[in-house]
Amino acid sequence: MNNGPIKIAAVGCVDVARLAAWARLPGVQIEAVCDAAGALAARTSALFPGCSAFTTVDDLVAAGPYDLVDVSVSASQQFEASALCIKSKCNVICSVPFTGTSALAQLVGGAASRCDRLFVPSLPLRFHPLIQTLKQLVDDDELGTVALAEVFLSAGKPATPPAHGASLISNLQGVDLARYIAGELTLVKFAKCITDPTWEVDDTASLLLESSKGIVTVTSRWAREACGNRVSVSGSAGAAIIDLDAAVMRYSTASWPEWRTSHASDARPLWEMSTQIAEALKSDRALPVTFNDGYEALRLCGY
Repeated sequence: MNNGPIKIAAVGCVDVARLAAWARLPGVQIEAVCDAAGALAARTSALFPGCSAFTTVDDLVAAGPYDLVDVSVSASQQFEASALCIKSKCNVICSVPFTGTSALAQLVGGAASRCDRLFVPSLPLRFHPLIQTLKQLVDDDELGTVALAEVFLSAGKPATPPAHGASLISNLQGVDLARYIAGELTLVKFAKCITDPTWEVDDTASLLLESSKGIVTVTSRWAREACGNRVSVSGSAGAAIIDLDAAVMRYSTASWPEWRTSHASDARPLWEMSTQIAEALKSDRALPVTFNDGYEALRLCGY
């Protein structure tokens, strides 16, 4: 149990939102940041009182110790950065694609287990308040037997082709949502598509999966214009449809057959994920997301 302030360090400074989520939590201190671009590291550290800036992971961990290191760099850099932090006895949360392959993730996960440290994926979508509500409906059997679950995620296409496509980046979040809602899954079919001839990576990916009781589909698409993010579940006693962009859910349940609408006026899944992880670090309670969640998402996506 940690009775003092939780000391956070960050590897990668491009995504400042995740650091802001940590900084808003009481009893959390952003101690250090690291980025190969020294000017970016310096600008980021200036946002948080008492925060130091480094350009290498070695220098960052040498200035520790930290309670948690948040790793958010490209897939090709995640394995080395995460392994160095684990070797230095730090707990690590790593953004998707969570080292990029299940084999590499397992290597870091094994090292973390031997060091009695945590290595977990950053999967904030499962912490969206409407997803939490849907999960409760499923767990309470309000929708009956889940026969069909669908997850559709989209994003605006980057101006230049990234190193990895939709199947590795967006689909990991989608598969995690599907597992979170429907339980353990088995892959039936996986298809990737390159619709833009100027790209070498897929911009559309779809998975057909099975749960113990029904069918699950996950689709990720990168397009000129994002075309929505939604989750739907159909069961023997009810159904639910979530528009993640509008933060609205329509649902019908066993105990209330008429369709109802629920709004999430303050949807901050990244903040909620950070809150629950910080509480787990302080109290030794069970983590809300585990290594296995990231590993299974990679495995089901064929990485």
